[in-house]
Amino acid sequence: LAAAEWQRGLGITKTVDVGDMGLDQVMPTCLRPPGTPVAMGYANIESPGFSTEVQATYRAASPNAGNAAAAFAVNQLVGCQKPVSSGQPAGHWKLEADAGWPKVLSSATADGKDWFIVAHEGALTSVLLLNYSLMDGSSVGIHHFSLAEVQGLALVAQQHLVQEVERGAPR
Repeated sequence: LAAAEWQRGLGITKTVDVGDMGLDQVMPTCLRPPGTPVAMGYANIESPGFSTEVQATYRAASPNAGNAAAAFAVNQLVGCQKPVSSGQPAGHWKLEADAGWPKVLSSATADGKDWFIVAHEGALTSVLLLNYSLMDGSSVGIHHFSLAEVQGLALVAQQHLVQEVERGAPR
């Protein structure tokens, strides 16, 4: 997603710095990739502390394989224990929005919630992780996203996949 899509999806006006990551990067959970990686990037949202977002898009061999891989990814996340990191306790991902695609999951942290989005269309699946990385242990000024804001971003990611499929990406 482009910086403007992150801003529009989350309803924020803060600066969003986006960039590409190598396709060999690993999502920071126990998620098995739902296909072959085709794009991976990051977004950092400006704030006194900062939140870091990661998006990866994968392509399965066919739409049926994509359906199975996307559903499996959600099931993996629901059963996944989020590891302890940066002084945060371990936690589990909870399904917050499950009606069709995209799916939204959350995991409680000491400072709020981390979020995971799984968007899917045809053979394509995108996974987005929104987590908070606190600078100097301070959470002052960090904007914690609501379910409604995260669902806004999820819909942008979903529409992005729909457009990719309509442009002729393998379904």
